[in-house]
Amino acid sequence: IDSIIPTFSEMSHQGYRILYTTIEAVSVPEQIVKVCNAYHEVWVTSDFCKEVLVKHGVTKPVYVFAPGVQLSLYNEKAVPHVFRPALKRFVFCSLFGWSYRKGYDALLKAYLKAFTGDDPVSLLIISRYQYATERSGIIKEEIDKFISQYGGDNPPHIARLRRVIPEYELPRIYKACNAFVLPSRGEGFGLPYCEASLCGLPVIATNHSAQRMFLNGDNSVLVDIDRLEKVQRGWMHVHYWDDQVFPSLKSEEFINNLAGAMQDVKNNYDEAKDRNKILQKDLITNYSTVASCKRVKARIDEIWSNIQKKERV
Repeated sequence: IDSIIPTFSEMSHQGYRILYTTIEAVSVPEQIVKVCNAYHEVWVTSDFCKEVLVKHGVTKPVYVFAPGVQLSLYNEKAVPHVFRPALKRFVFCSLFGWSYRKGYDALLKAYLKAFTGDDPVSLLIISRYQYATERSGIIKEEIDKFISQYGGDNPPHIARLRRVIPEYELPRIYKACNAFVLPSRGEGFGLPYCEASLCGLPVIATNHSAQRMFLNGDNSVLVDIDRLEKVQRGWMHVHYWDDQVFPSLKSEEFINNLAGAMQDVKNNYDEAKDRNKILQKDLITNYSTVASCKRVKARIDEIWSNIQKKERV
């Protein structure tokens, strides 16, 4: 089993070969399709990934095996982290690697449009510069630029955690917040949505890509995308997504809708919490580590059984 991005495949193994990978764009380079078709079968992290690969020419069997969430860690039992200096009364949390794909530009525009410094809200961004952690100043410069351009004379509070956070601390961070928001342009699955939900946070997300496998209008707040477009070379800082198709998320309508979603969750928090209870039930039943491992084991047992049958013949 090669758990890699297809462009890095070396195909060194001569046995039954499985590629386990993820797709985040609406389109894929031809090279990825060719590599997928060189394996006996392909495993992906979501229905979205499978749809994209099959649409673009992958003919080998494609199976969906979503990553599991550790329920013993991500739950509502954690003691909330204490921030110093303190955040405002209502905290929106967003966790991601700082990149164009994650939609940080749309997030900042919408938050700065939705609230002012007179509102008792904070936006907590948990992020590091994705490909050069020592350059964390880049993120501060970007945030300051958006505040200057879109925040007016009285911008709402924005805070950032830039240190490496051990996973065991994440539930405490989530528990110190009120809602999770991530307007991503494309996800292969979207673990942070699951983790935050299980820790009690209502979820706001884009109505697009892999997270729709477990997010819907009944259990979260989804914001429709505006349009699809090819991204310019270098925007993603990942060579295989150059010239591929992602949502734009730049239109005034999208920014207004995302700002409205954040306001709605804050102003109707009890309703948002009720929605999240529905999401939590689905995640606990279908997306735990145990449930994920059982599905993988069943497929491996099936493969091994078929191999043995062929050997006997």
